[in-house]
Amino acid sequence: MPRPLPVLVTTDLQQDAASTRRARAVNAQALALAKKIGAPVELVHVAQLDELARLPQAQEILLDARKESLRNLASRIPGASRTRLLVGHPVSAISGLASRRGRQELLVQGTSGRTGLGRAFLGSVAEEVLRAARIPVMTVGPRAQSPKAATRLESTASPLILLATGLDPTSAPAEKLALRLAKQTGGRVHAVHHLQAGMHPLLQTAMSTPSGSRELQDLLRGLRRDAEKQLTKLAATFKAARVPFHSTIVQEGLHASEGILSEAKKRDAALIVMGTHARSLL
Repeated sequence: MPRPLPVLVTTDLQQDAASTRRARAVNAQALALAKKIGAPVELVHVAQLDELARLPQAQEILLDARKESLRNLASRIPGASRTRLLVGHPVSAISGLASRRGRQELLVQGTSGRTGLGRAFLGSVAEEVLRAARIPVMTVGPRAQSPKAATRLESTASPLILLATGLDPTSAPAEKLALRLAKQTGGRVHAVHHLQAGMHPLLQTAMSTPSGSRELQDLLRGLRRDAEKQLTKLAATFKAARVPFHSTIVQEGLHASEGILSEAKKRDAALIVMGTHARSLL
């Protein structure tokens, strides 16, 4: 197996309590994964242009201070052997770095977990990078920012990777990534397919109702048979690679996210691997 490429870890170098906790959690998760796959860690910070524009005479001093802070942070993180300081807008700078396939293994970033209007109006760097990057992105959400979450990945001999798949061509990259991570970590894969994912909410509601029409129930049974066939083919791919594989078809519930998170909690998954569409936030 080829030597793993560097794992990129973003950091904003902020010192407030919330940012510090988030950074520690992200670093712990990144190091746990990097250790499992035998990859080096590279810390990345973006100095924003608007900060530099306010202090044109002090730009060099500011950049030198950021470099020093980045080096100090790396010295406190075992395995963080490289640092990189970029200048620009966080999304474009990080996405540009994460667009160079074949140079990095994956990108690890944290998120504050804003939803709805807060995310839409304030913007979410994590989400925009997730959609723009051309390498896999590991996002550490608020509920995964705990010491236990990183310990689960690092201390488990055969970590469970939960693969959320739509069983369509857009899910193929996520399926390949789950297979690669399982081989690198000595892990297992459990695939979850939500039968009603992508359907119109009204149709989902109708299918979830016990009194749903016979035609809808027949459609649901047909979808299940097709999903079972696809999962059997997927299982053969993992078996050929000697990676333990199981699967679950989730039929109930109005949102695919509910089924995925429920399965992850029930099976004590160390990672969730899934694809995303390149849609904008609004």
